[in-house]
Amino acid sequence: MLSIVSLLMLSRQSPRLPMEHENTKMVVELESLRLRTSGMLREFYDEDRQGMTTAATFDQFSILSTCSVLLTLDADPTRWRGLAINVDSILDALFQESWEADNTLQAALLVVVNRLFDPSCHRLKACPAQQAHFADCINHILSKRPTRQAGRLQKLSAYLRYWCSRALILLLNPLSPGDAATSNDAPYLDPALPNDALPKNAAARVALALERSAEVSYDDVCRQLAFRAAGDSVTFDVVVLAYSLITYVAIGDALSHSSPMTSRTRMGARNDARGAGSALPPYNPALAKAAIRATFDDMRNGIWETGQPIFLAQTEEGGVSDFVFSPDMVASMLEVLSLDDIRPHLDALQSHVSWLHQNEVHRVLPARNGAVATLLRGWRSHHLSPEGGPLAWCTAQAIRCIVRLEQAARSLSTTDILAKLGGTSGSAPDPSMWNLLLDSDLKSDQADLTLKSLLYTRMLAPLRALDAADALGRRGPGDDLVELEAAACHSAILFGPPGTAKTTIVAALAKWLGWGFVTIDTSVFLAEGLSNVASCISSVFNLLMQLERVVVLFDEIEEFCLDRTDPKLGMESRMLTTAMLTKLADLARKRRCAFFLATNRLRAMDAAVTRPGRFDLKLFVGTPNLTSRMRRFSERLAIRSLSSDATNLAVKAFECMYKRCWNTDGRFLTFLETERLAADAVDIVTAELENEQHHQPHLTKVLWRAEEEQHERLVTAFESCLDAVRSVMTVRDAVREEYIISETMSRC
Repeated sequence: MLSIVSLLMLSRQSPRLPMEHENTKMVVELESLRLRTSGMLREFYDEDRQGMTTAATFDQFSILSTCSVLLTLDADPTRWRGLAINVDSILDALFQESWEADNTLQAALLVVVNRLFDPSCHRLKACPAQQAHFADCINHILSKRPTRQAGRLQKLSAYLRYWCSRALILLLNPLSPGDAATSNDAPYLDPALPNDALPKNAAARVALALERSAEVSYDDVCRQLAFRAAGDSVTFDVVVLAYSLITYVAIGDALSHSSPMTSRTRMGARNDARGAGSALPPYNPALAKAAIRATFDDMRNGIWETGQPIFLAQTEEGGVSDFVFSPDMVASMLEVLSLDDIRPHLDALQSHVSWLHQNEVHRVLPARNGAVATLLRGWRSHHLSPEGGPLAWCTAQAIRCIVRLEQAARSLSTTDILAKLGGTSGSAPDPSMWNLLLDSDLKSDQADLTLKSLLYTRMLAPLRALDAADALGRRGPGDDLVELEAAACHSAILFGPPGTAKTTIVAALAKWLGWGFVTIDTSVFLAEGLSNVASCISSVFNLLMQLERVVVLFDEIEEFCLDRTDPKLGMESRMLTTAMLTKLADLARKRRCAFFLATNRLRAMDAAVTRPGRFDLKLFVGTPNLTSRMRRFSERLAIRSLSSDATNLAVKAFECMYKRCWNTDGRFLTFLETERLAADAVDIVTAELENEQHHQPHLTKVLWRAEEEQHERLVTAFESCLDAVRSVMTVRDAVREEYIISETMSRC
């Protein structure tokens, strides 16, 4: 138990942490705003047509509004549960509508939503009649591709060029970068697409269209930045700049992840696309940052004024508004650009959030069919006349923006909080560290139950399933998020003697999930000094409550969870325990991260901490089991490239040594002690073999075949190694007594 002097010393050594985070206000405000949008889109839903109307008082099915709502659902797939509408029915209705293949915006959006919601093309394959319409939409998009001859006088606006490019990107073969590097014969377009759903020469035409779109967009970014640098506010167009930028970035990212048919070198090049040896413009981070800065600097009162119209020619198809709605532009930027590049402009995004708060519009819908009058809430584009009520496409774009803003704010907040607390951010899931862990047995009614298998079954697999869940059923039957959530454990107490790799287990689990990881120990709670522990606990948990997809390890914080029935415990310690219990319960209710409490002294903790319901699991972390030890020994032997005879003999001798002393000392060796013993044993085997090869190379095989004699020699040598480890082993005397008592206390 830590003494007061020890706590004081820790408090002096602990860094003072700024416990309030600047993104907190935005996260809270956006969460509140998102919750207010619940049910807004339902009023635009036409149950008879199974689609969206432009306004609640219109009876006409709107493809634009329906696609806008589907893009919102794609941004937040869990939202569909609260809409009381059937997404499958909407998609079916969309297929049954008369598509205008020569309407560029409609064609692009139809391709986008169909690829987002039917990536396996099940619905498209089941509707042969729509395959021709789908091909017509793609053909129209390709016919509008930019050309070098047109120069600045391209057929499409920057806005339409972006949505056409996004539609074509979604046709690409969805290979991972690693697959793309090795699959030189992989098709350029997604093999799931039916042949009849594609126009002739689709692959080559899509490749050319994307290359030209990236090239023209790159040129437009440079041109608009030049206009701005020259002070030409008349010619400068922020909409052209923003949509050209995200088109340039999106195409580059997509082609670098797709089939090698379009393998290009983009990073590191500094000259223009022409003459750079690449058909794609080189990615220029400085240029992108300058364009983002110019875009947000041009924002006024949270929105952008009218820029380039969506439709450039009078003969081009029109819509309900000829100008880009600012929330649509913000959402698209957040979907494409790096959050690190967006970070410097959070003040501008905050002003946009304020605009969304202040410009929600309302309209009272008259009573119909005997129902009472209802209040319709939503948004209306600032480019439209203020008369009239909310519109479906505007409301959907605003909600999509709110969702993307909240996701961005939470992600940035998580990154910053982890940095402040000394944690690490999430990355691609990596099971390598988990696979290297030595497993230990759990005493339970269930046969062959081990720590790793239980953690995998109860935590790793369910949490990974939740990460991959698709409530919208885009990859088969829709996942039941409620059922998945109920099956997942989010918290556990890991208890056991020192040296059993409790911290390593939690870090490995975080790495396999691809989540962030942070350790909270006593020093963190003492960061503001001993007299401010209670307020510091509150501040730390306020930060932890904001985290998402992070694994938190509370490491040896027993001093704040001591048994309140202990008569020697002071009032301050009792109050700290009560406060800690409350905070742990609050964190558990959020279920946004997984957290562990690691301790060497479970029985010193308050009963309320360890009782069922406080933590999902209570698991004893013991020393490695025999199977794991033998596996690790065999892995070490394999590195030495010994003969099979020598390897088999060494494995048998090593296992024999362990079995002879298993119940006395062998099973009590910790992770590091096990590793040391295995390493020493392998060195003995190698040295023995090298010695025989040196003195009697022609007799080596004969000597190693004299198994009985050699077996005993190796066992004796291994036992000498064990004696060396035994003299400094951790689990002995009182620690061993506690170990034997504790190993029966797991709760699975």
